[in-house]
Amino acid sequence: MKKLNTGSREYKVLKRYWKIPMCFRKSIKSLKKLRKYVLNSLKYDYTNAMVEGKNNKIKVIKRVSYGYRSFRNFKARIMLMERYKIQKGNIHSYQFAMDIAA
Repeated sequence: MKKLNTGSREYKVLKRYWKIPMCFRKSIKSLKKLRKYVLNSLKYDYTNAMVEGKNNKIKVIKRVSYGYRSFRNFKARIMLMERYKIQKGNIHSYQFAMDIAA
């Protein structure tokens, strides 16, 4: 192992690094590895949060309902949750509630 001069910059950096708690070191390592993506997310306003939220709601309905008898009923529940108006007798024909009000 290479002996470091106590006055060198490398020694000072390592000395500070070892004072950092292990949990923070792991976070710093992750941030360094994902730096490009973190900067990209701060630079642009695009996000997939809305889609992730809808997926989560669908999974909750699926878990809570213990399974619908048919996919048609499951789909109807999702459409109602998202405020779509389902025309009577035809599950495949639906409109967003805001479109109907206008």
